[in-house]
Amino acid sequence: MSSRREVLKKVQAAFEHDRRINLHRHPVHMDFSDGILTLEGEMEHVAAKKIGLELAAGVRGVLGIVDRLRVAPAERMSDGVIRDHVRDALVQEPALQACVIAAPGKEQATIFRGSIPEPRCTIEVAVKDGWSP
Repeated sequence: MSSRREVLKKVQAAFEHDRRINLHRHPVHMDFSDGILTLEGEMEHVAAKKIGLELAAGVRGVLGIVDRLRVAPAERMSDGVIRDHVRDALVQEPALQACVIAAPGKEQATIFRGSIPEPRCTIEVAVKDGWSP
């Protein structure tokens, strides 16, 4: 079995030698234990993430990968703006016309689409730190 240091060094080198991955602009934290490689950080685009995962999987000794890589957003947005985009997409979706769309609040939920006689479902939209909890 490959040593922790050896595997990490090989993965790091593979990332550094591929021009499509920019570790200086988007650093990736790597950890390796019991054959499992954990990658955590932000990649410039989807292709860089996929390439990084393929390169890592090709390193001898890597039996599995925990993928905690995120793709950098084209535009950074506040939680409220992200929530509004998701809400608008859900409200416009014809398949969800019979669903209540709401956002949880401190004291009560804000209803974006309600007054449905017999709702099939209720969808609550929440965003915290750029993620849906």
